[in-house]
Amino acid sequence: MSEKILAVERILLRNPYGISTQEIIGRLDNEYGIKAERKSIYSDIAILTRFMPIDVYRGDNNRNLYFIRTRSETS
Repeated sequence: MSEKILAVERILLRNPYGISTQEIIGRLDNEYGIKAERKSIYSDIAILTRFMPIDVYRGDNNRNLYFIRTRSETS
């Protein structure tokens, strides 16, 4: 579903301090009416990393937070 990956990209862009997989799933449902599973979010993020610098930070409770690296962080 190509609209889902575009929605995931927009969600990541709006959350510069990171967002968890569960939060992405919730926003997909609430904002776009798209149902998604955890594994499909991992696949979408893997594809998006080919086009944009997405980093993973292991936060509290071993929860991964995904965020797009800014230009100043890539230099």
